[in-house]
Amino acid sequence: MSLRFSGAQLLCKNKCGFYGNESWDGYCSLCFKRAKREEHKKEENSKSESPKSTSWFDFSEISLFGEKRKARLSLTSAFSSGSGSSSSRSPEAEPTPKADLISRQLLTLVDKQSFDFVAKTKKKNFTPEEFGDFITSFYDALAEAIRTKEDDDETISLCMDRAEANITSEIYQKLFAQEEDEAADIDLQRKIRALHWIGPAMVGAKLDRGLPEVKLLIDDAVTNFLQTNSSELPREKLEHLSAACDCIMQSLSISTSSSPSADDLLPALIFLLLHTNPPLFKSNLALIRRLSQPENLRSGKLAYHYCSICSAVGFIERGITEAELNLTKRQFEQFQKSEARPPTALMDFDFTTMRKTSRIVDIFDVDDDEVSSPALERLRHLKLQNEEFFSKAKKIKEELTSFSMHVQKEVSEISEKYSIAPDEQSENPQ
Repeated sequence: MSLRFSGAQLLCKNKCGFYGNESWDGYCSLCFKRAKREEHKKEENSKSESPKSTSWFDFSEISLFGEKRKARLSLTSAFSSGSGSSSSRSPEAEPTPKADLISRQLLTLVDKQSFDFVAKTKKKNFTPEEFGDFITSFYDALAEAIRTKEDDDETISLCMDRAEANITSEIYQKLFAQEEDEAADIDLQRKIRALHWIGPAMVGAKLDRGLPEVKLLIDDAVTNFLQTNSSELPREKLEHLSAACDCIMQSLSISTSSSPSADDLLPALIFLLLHTNPPLFKSNLALIRRLSQPENLRSGKLAYHYCSICSAVGFIERGITEAELNLTKRQFEQFQKSEARPPTALMDFDFTTMRKTSRIVDIFDVDDDEVSSPALERLRHLKLQNEEFFSKAKKIKEELTSFSMHVQKEVSEISEKYSIAPDEQSENPQ
């Protein structure tokens, strides 16, 4: 099985440069919100003389591209009415790391606005996804309001972390493991349990489990996946997922003795999910999507790793077939029912042979410097010939492997189609 995959496939389908997500129809959060807004406007225009919405938070005024004046007006209108009925709890929150970099006035603003936001949302009957959209809009507006007072990226990031902690502490239970999410969790775990027998090579994951350091890295990745469920803050969950991806990238690098690419990451993540079967994984991904700061899911390392994991989960949810694993239907069913176990040669790559080939090629590795001589020219020529030879040898090996598996598959299909009863007389000679 070969999974072709590139980082470009994770990007928003609106080509804005941010990362997209299947839950947002392939858009990033900004483009998805804009598309929904346009759809809502079309619906409103189609209604005759419909009354104007009285929503307490006018999200249509929030600029998506940093128009500070609109964002400031939007945030002011959001909290000016009914500010006296804000939450009775004290706006004092847990100390933020490096909080000494932020003025107390700014911290008070962040605490007040976030707790007021929570108090007002408690009066609304939102679905979890609608709640997530409102939270994203609030984060965008709050970030722009903070920027008008302190135009420093680190300060804004610390303030947003504080706002995220405030909101999460109040509405975590309301958005985590909802009924729909729990159903998706059960369905995902059921599908993973049915595929627990799949080895890394069967999904194209270049992981050499024979190396102790690779085993340790895989164990670390599993631990980070499991710790995602024990963390509460969305950023902490994201960091655990990202740490798991880092471990997998390191294990790929050690296994192949080269720098892994996006083509290598997705199959490895699919194997890791099948190997781990983490609890409440869909619920955790949904919570991150609903409660995270928008910037953490739009660009950067955290966003890239989160989108990669979502793609791996989506691949498993769609179902892995026997054809994708290059198995017969009978073999696939036997493995699923634990009636047989896949052979080691099918589950893991032969890294020993791969490394021997690599070392032989490295002998002829000659740098192309400006300095030249007849001897160096002959070595360069030998290097080119050697690369061509090993390229052809690799191609022949792949063809032989493919031919062998094809013959085995045909024999199995013929055996299934034409059952040949044993000759009883030959078994019991007179």
